[in-house]
Amino acid sequence: MSKPKWDRATYQASNRTWVTIYPEELRDPAFRAFLRTQELWDFDRKNRLRLRYRSDTPHFYTPSKTMKLPESRGETSTRHNNRVAELLSLFQKQDLLFGHRSFDTEEQLLVPLFKSEKYVWAKEVTRTMSSELQWRHDIFGGHSLHKHTKLSPWVAVEVIDSHFPSDTALDTWLEISSEFPYFVLFDFVQKRNYFLKVDEDKNQVRVIYFIFDGAVWRSGKRWEGCTAAIFREELSVRIGRG
Repeated sequence: MSKPKWDRATYQASNRTWVTIYPEELRDPAFRAFLRTQELWDFDRKNRLRLRYRSDTPHFYTPSKTMKLPESRGETSTRHNNRVAELLSLFQKQDLLFGHRSFDTEEQLLVPLFKSEKYVWAKEVTRTMSSELQWRHDIFGGHSLHKHTKLSPWVAVEVIDSHFPSDTALDTWLEISSEFPYFVLFDFVQKRNYFLKVDEDKNQVRVIYFIFDGAVWRSGKRWEGCTAAIFREELSVRIGRG
């Protein structure tokens, strides 16, 4: 059975706008090469598409009905959106040192995790996490030259108001962070500037909960055995839902 053909496709440009393309544009070999580096979707952004070039009938097609662009967690509140915009603006202003507090001394110094030097930040960034999961991060950052090392890790920020990430998402983040330099930081709208706090004077960001190296961490201590259910339960209590 032949796969259905699509008369147009879309991809998200570097400025976060969606660009529509048509089959006749596939006749340009340079443009075809570029499109193969992009995630293509149908016009409603429901189905993942691929391009196929044939001189007589260039077209787009759906490789699998299971590839769906995910909805967000359902966070649509004004205070969630305002917090995302606030953090994005602060991150974009300057290079920042991200870290956690050390409680080994009275000074409670910041223990560095990474520095966002020459980072590019954007909001509502969708990434393919696995064959089963596409996830839209509230904020995502990476080095402007696409470096991806321990000194320049990928960084995602999840701003939570009423909806926690799914078990599948958390499990996938744990798996990916065990294989690549990848941080997922958590901020909670109900306790603004507590779980994630930006100090503009010191160019520092202090975090409490984060995912890294295949584990959930809290205040710099590896939280062995933490599952999505345990994480939600503890955080619900700490933000006043328990």
